[in-house]
Amino acid sequence: MRGTKDNIDIYAAEFLAKLESLNENEIHFTGYAKDYLLYLIKYRLHYLSIYQSIFQIISENTNADIEDMVFVDFGAGNGLMAMFARLMPFHRVLAIDLDQEFIEAANNTAGLLSIEGIEFIHGGEDRLLQLETENKKVVIAGTDVIEHIYDLSVFFKMVVQIPNLLLTVFTTASNPQNPRIVKKLMDLQQREELIGGDSEDRALFGYAHKSFLELRKEIIMNFRSSMDRELVHTIARISRGLRKDDIEKLILDYEKKGVLPQEISHPTNTCHPYTGSWSERLIELEDYSILYSAYGLKLIVSNGFYDSQKGEVLRRLIMQFLNWFIRLMPVQGRKISPFIILTGVKEV
Repeated sequence: MRGTKDNIDIYAAEFLAKLESLNENEIHFTGYAKDYLLYLIKYRLHYLSIYQSIFQIISENTNADIEDMVFVDFGAGNGLMAMFARLMPFHRVLAIDLDQEFIEAANNTAGLLSIEGIEFIHGGEDRLLQLETENKKVVIAGTDVIEHIYDLSVFFKMVVQIPNLLLTVFTTASNPQNPRIVKKLMDLQQREELIGGDSEDRALFGYAHKSFLELRKEIIMNFRSSMDRELVHTIARISRGLRKDDIEKLILDYEKKGVLPQEISHPTNTCHPYTGSWSERLIELEDYSILYSAYGLKLIVSNGFYDSQKGEVLRRLIMQFLNWFIRLMPVQGRKISPFIILTGVKEV
């Protein structure tokens, strides 16, 4: 993308002004989508900085004119990054998300901000194969989505089939090299797996639900109501990390062969058995590298940064120091970085 940081900063300032003009009373949708939008707007300077970093990475790793590029915000959620992108001269901007509520809310928000021309699409990775790219270059980006995708092999297999794909850029707060984050996320995963989710005390983590273990037991008993309860419990335990369709395949395979597979090796990674959405999945960088390479993508890992505008003066100074250290010492800094950025450059 032929552009400069100064140009990106200009678009960021324009988008910031739009966000600051948004009247909360004009937001008519409710629930999780509204709570998350208000959170993003409250900390808008930080999230704008993340979006700017993504666009800067695109600029540094592509040579095509922005006017000849299609920008895809995958797992768009509230759609703010797509709205930022629409202020830039991309040829087309698309926002894709599996959650119909979020797609409708994002469309509504774009209207309130007077941002037109975004194509809001309800769906998952299968919609990527339906893109009409008009022989334009394609960039796919997403914030806090890659750690939730059920099957990354399926995802990247579809991604690399997109004509004229240039690169992918994904941020993830599931930084496997930050011990504090790893501990926090493993605790979260165990709670999701064994206790469940409560939207009242964890509004930004999604909808309330039973424990994933109990949900898998329900799936198994609905599929095979006469199954021995001890076997139900065993299959529910070893099927951690599987979606409903794969749990049923596991049962059919067991009935045919009489052998159960091993539980996944990671001690706490788990996903919602109906949606397949992983709970902040932790993946080692080496495994990411192998995955990207298998699909012809060169992986570049870069560090994120803390919100240095949030909180009292002392906290801000500490965050500024941490951000300075993360930039100055990228290898060591990754161990304290609050998120990482995974850039996959299509190898020719």
